[in-house]
This record gives sequence, C-alpha cells and structure tokens, in this order.
Amino acid sequence: MRIVFRIIKLFWKYWPRAIFAYFCILATAAFALAIPRLIGQAIDSAIGLNQPRTLIIIALTLIAASLLRGLFGYGQTYLAEFLSQRVAYDLRNSLYDHLQRLSYAFHDRSHTGQLMSRATVDVEGVRMFVGFGLLRGAYFLLLIVAISILLFFLDWRLALLSLSVLPFIAYWTTKTSRRLRRLWMKIQQGMGVLGNIVQENLVGARVVRAFSREDFESQKFRYQAQHLYDQEMEANKQMAFNTPLLGFLLLLAMGAILWYGGRQVIAGTMTTGELAQFLLYLIMLNMPMRIIGRLAMLYS
Repeated sequence: MRIVFRIIKLFWKYWPRAIFAYFCILATAAFALAIPRLIGQAIDSAIGLNQPRTLIIIALTLIAASLLRGLFGYGQTYLAEFLSQRVAYDLRNSLYDHLQRLSYAFHDRSHTGQLMSRATVDVEGVRMFVGFGLLRGAYFLLLIVAISILLFFLDWRLALLSLSVLPFIAYWTTKTSRRLRRLWMKIQQGMGVLGNIVQENLVGARVVRAFSREDFESQKFRYQAQHLYDQEMEANKQMAFNTPLLGFLLLLAMGAILWYGGRQVIAGTMTTGELAQFLLYLIMLNMPMRIIGRLAMLYS
C-alpha cells in the first residue's frame, strides 16, 4: 500500500484537474442512470397512458441526457488520460534521473533487460493504475452502488432476484484477476529476461561469432521465448473462459427478471416501463461487475 500512496501523491499534484475529473465522473454517472428511467417512463407513456405530448417531452429529455452524458464522458476520458500520462511522465523522468546517480556496483549487479522493463512496463502499469484504478474505477463503483439502490427502490423482491448472481460474479472475477496478476508478473519478468538476452547478444555479437556460439544463443533465446509464449497463452485461456461464463450469468439474471417481473406486469402490480428499467439497469451493471476483479488486482 505504501507504493499506492506514493502514486496517489503524484496524482494529486494536479489537483485542479483531478477534482474536475471526479466531477465529470459524477455527472456522467448521473446522466447514465437517468437514461433507463426516462426510457421506462416513455414506454409507460406510449403504452399505458397514451400521452403523445408527454412522450415527445421525455424523448427530448432523453436526447439531452444522452448528449450531456457524452460531453461529460469525453471530459472524464480526456482528463483520465491526461492525468495518467502526466504521472507516468514524472515517474519516468524521476526513475531515469535516479538510475543516473546509482553506484557502479548497482549497475554491475543489475541486468540491463530488467532495468529496461522497470522503466517501460512498470511505468506503464502505474499509468494504467492512475487512469483506471483511481478514475475509471471510481465511476464503475459509483454505478454499482447507485444502480443497486435504484433497483431496491423500484421493487426490493425483484432487486434481490436480479442481484443474486452479482456476488458470485464479483467473487469469480476477483479470483480470476488475482490468478492473472500472478501470471502477468511472471510474464513481465520473462520479458525482462528476454530483453536482457537480446541486449547481451547484440553487445557481444563479435564474441558470439568468434566462438561460433550462434546456435547456442539462438536456442537460449527460443527457450525463453517459448516459456513466455506458454505463460501468455495460459493467461489468454483464462480470460477466454471468464468472458462467456459471466455473460451466461448475466443472461440468467435477466431471464429471472423476465419470469418474475412479467408475472407482476400481468398481475398489474408493475408497469411495463418499470420492468424495462430493471433490464436496462442490469445490463448497465454488466461491465462494472466484471471490472471489480481488475480493480482488486490493481490495488493488491
């Protein structure tokens, strides 16, 4: 956590833009949450109330909400990229200056490929943490809390039914993300080893040719490249399994909503627009719930 606090300190150096970025996040979430509500009211106005004038007003309001959501979404995305790039820029310069001042003994002990990996891959990881973990992550967490509250206000029984699969989704994505984090750490280290092999081979090319070691060096490189390939394929295999599983669970929850909510619509205890709101809010929850595991991986 000490490293996280140091990154946050670098992030808040640009506090005016950071505050405005969080304001854009709040505004984007507010207008995004308003859209399913407006669609539900439009359905009820068109089907149940037969009020064309009200329907036109709701449609215009929906267009305005969509435009404002897009506007603040642009500000959120731009500021997230700006802040993450600025933090990466500061960190990259500080790291390079620090490397210039380290002792000869340190450079004798360290592998060039590993240092290059720290200066490139690790800094890129920090950039992703700032843009995603500190900003986009806040947006997704806000959506999860707000949508859950809205669903309970609409119908607490249907809310419990629709949210019943979400704890499993959160558990599974967190478990998978932690497993992937260990794999990505090994992949990152493997990239450093591979870079070090290339660097040593290029620097000592004359020596390699003088002693006819080309085949040995090629075999060493292929062995490390194969090891890296196997790890990356394992990571991709887990991600490929994760996506359809979570999609199936979401469709399972939607089927339960259609079954129970449809019976309530037939009984007259729920309107068609309210049922549509439930489905739209559940669709909105799809991405945030998948992101929870990635957030846990970033903060771990």
